[in-house]
Amino acid sequence: MAVARAIPRNEQRDGERETSPPGVFWRFWAAATVSGAGTAVTALALPLVALTVLDATAFEVALLAAAG
Repeated sequence: MAVARAIPRNEQRDGERETSPPGVFWRFWAAATVSGAGTAVTALALPLVALTVLDATAFEVALLAAAG
């Protein structure tokens, strides 16, 4: 037989459902922001590195951009 835990009166709120803690949203938001920034930097930096360091041709840089 399962025993239900009693919630003290000061912790109960009428009509309010239990949701995830607010920190979960902010961690997700921060992770998504960092991921998006990293993707944007890579999309810009990879062709530039190919041009400057590897002396790639315009066709090779276009292939890199298309692969991305």
